[in-house]
Amino acid sequence: MTHRRGSLSSGRAVLASHVLTIASAAIASETTNGIVFGWGSNNYGKITPPVGLSDVMRIASGTEHTLALTNSGTVIAWGYNGFGQCLGTNSSGTRITATPTGQSVQLAGVVLNGVVAVAGGYYHSVALKSSGSVVAWGYNGSGECLGTDANGNALNTSNPNGQPVQIGGFPLTGVSAISARTFFTLALKSNGQAVAWGDNGWIQSTVPNSCVTAVSSLAAGNTHAAAIKDDGTVICWGNNNYGQCLGTDTSGNRLTSTPTGQRVKLAGITLTGVAKIAAGDDFTLALKSDGTVVGWGNNGSGQCLGTQADGGPNTITPNGQPVAFSGSTFSGVVQIDCGGSHSVARMRNGTAIAWGSNGNGQCLGTSAANGGTPITSTPSGQPAKLLGQVLSNISQVCAGNANTIALKPFRDCQGNGIDDFFDIRDFGAADLNFDGVPDVCQGAISYDITSPSLGVPTANAAATFTFSNLVMPDNFADVPVTITARGDFDAASEYLTVKVNSTTLQRVFETGGVNCTVGNNTAVVMIPFATFAAAVPSGQISISLLPSPAVTASECSDGFMRVQIKYMGIGPTSDCNHNGLLDTRDIGANPSLDCDGSGHLDACELADN
Repeated sequence: MTHRRGSLSSGRAVLASHVLTIASAAIASETTNGIVFGWGSNNYGKITPPVGLSDVMRIASGTEHTLALTNSGTVIAWGYNGFGQCLGTNSSGTRITATPTGQSVQLAGVVLNGVVAVAGGYYHSVALKSSGSVVAWGYNGSGECLGTDANGNALNTSNPNGQPVQIGGFPLTGVSAISARTFFTLALKSNGQAVAWGDNGWIQSTVPNSCVTAVSSLAAGNTHAAAIKDDGTVICWGNNNYGQCLGTDTSGNRLTSTPTGQRVKLAGITLTGVAKIAAGDDFTLALKSDGTVVGWGNNGSGQCLGTQADGGPNTITPNGQPVAFSGSTFSGVVQIDCGGSHSVARMRNGTAIAWGSNGNGQCLGTSAANGGTPITSTPSGQPAKLLGQVLSNISQVCAGNANTIALKPFRDCQGNGIDDFFDIRDFGAADLNFDGVPDVCQGAISYDITSPSLGVPTANAAATFTFSNLVMPDNFADVPVTITARGDFDAASEYLTVKVNSTTLQRVFETGGVNCTVGNNTAVVMIPFATFAAAVPSGQISISLLPSPAVTASECSDGFMRVQIKYMGIGPTSDCNHNGLLDTRDIGANPSLDCDGSGHLDACELADN
C-alpha cells in the first residue's frame, strides 16, 4: 500500500546549514542494526538524528521535522517542535515543545505504541496504529489532527491529546496507509476508500466520488492529493495551478481547470501502468511498473523531467516524457518521493538518485572537503554521496523541505564496530562494486555462471552441471540457484527434483508449471549456506535436475534445462582484519579464529550471520 510521502511547503526560510548525520538504527526485515543518513538543509536539526537512536523500522519527513518508527511500535522525532509535533503532550494535555533529544512521542503523558506507519505534515505528525485507527499530534488549526464532527466541520478547537481521528463524528477505522502534507492528512482504508481531512482551501480534503472505492495508493502534496486506482491509472484533486492534478492535453498544454475526479492525462493520453505515486509542492511524480518515472506540474527546477542532453536542467513543460538524464531514460527505480522542488528515487542497486532543486545539496549530498561540503551542481543522474563516498545499500528514502533522509542496514564485515561505509570513507578501502562493503572483505568478485542446455527434460533422466572455482558468498547467506526449463510441466505430476551434490533440495514446477507451447518455466531455489561453504574448499558444487516419471520428452522437442548461480563472493586476496596476511594464512596460523570452519575469520563474518 502507500508509503508515507514527505510533507513540505514552499515559502519557508531555509538555514544555510549542511551536515552529514548518522544514527544507529535497524530495518524491519533485517536482523542487524542500521544507519540513518541525512543531507541537505539542516533547519532545526532535522537531518541530525538523536544520539543513540536505534531499532528504527521506517522513516518519514515533515516540513521541518523527521520521524522514525521503531520495531517496537514507538515513534521518535526530531527537528522543529514548536507545536509538539516531535514530542506530543504531557499528562495535563499540554504540548511538549522542548528541544527533542531522542525521547519517544507520548500522548496524554503515555508513550505512543502499537504504531505501524508514520507521516509528517507542516506542523503535525500522524501515526497509523495496528488496530487500523489513526492518531495525530501537533498543530491542529485546520483539524488536520482530529478530523471532522457529525456536521462535517473541522475539529480544530481542541488540542490533540491522543484522541483517535474522527470522520463525520465517527472514529476512523480500517485504515491501511496514511500520508500527510502541509495542513491536511490522507488515509487509505483497507476497502480501497480514500479519506481526507484538514485544510480544504483548495478542495484537497474533499475526496472525489471516483476515489471512494478501488484506490490502491495515496500521496499528499502541498495543496493537492494523488491516488492510484486499482487499474494503474491516477486521479488527483485540489490545487491545479500547474496542471499537477490533470496533466496535459494533446498539444502539450497544462490542463489547469478544476479537477473533478478525472484520470490524469499526459499529451492527452490517460496515464496507465503506475505502481507508486508521490506529490511535491505543486508537482506529481509516478513510478511506472517498468521502473521508469514520469512527472507533471511545476517543473521550474527540472523536478519532473531531470536534465537535457547537455546535462542542464530540463525545465520545459512536462508532457509525458519519462525522467531522463543527459539524454538517457532513467530506469531501475523501486521507490520515489517528492520534496518541495526536488525528487528522489531509491534504485534497484540500493543507491539514491535525486534531481531538481539542489541549492542545499539535497540531491547530490556532500563532498569530502571541509568535513562535508554540499555538492550543489546540477544533478544529472549521479548517486548521492556523503563525504565524497557513494551511499549504497539503502532500504528507504524520503524527501523533506530541501533535505533528503535515507535508511540503510548496518554492515561491519571487519568486526571493528564501525559501519563499512565509514571504513571506506575514513580508511580509504576500495568499494569497486558500490555495495557499501570494503572490497578487502569480499574481493569484489562477481560469481555468475550459467550452464549450457542440459538437454530436453525426459522422464527419470537426470542432468548434472558442476560449477567450478567457487568462492565464499560475501554476505555469508544461502546461495540462489536459478533453474530455467522448457518442457512438459503443465500437471502436478510433472516437475523437476533439484539435487545439490546428490542431496535432494526441493521440487520445482510442481505447481504453476507450463507446457512448452505456453512458455518457459523459471524457479529460484536456495543452497543452504552450510552446504555451500562445505563445498568451497574443493571449489566445486554439482546441481542435478531429475524430471519426474510423467515428464514426456516427445511433447517438447525444443525443450531445454539450464541452471545459473549468481552472487557476490569474497576473493582469495581477502584481508578482513587488515593485518597484512591473507585470511587463509591467519586461519592456518590460528584455527580458533575460524570457529565455524567456513574459511573466513569469525570477526569478519559474525556481524553478517
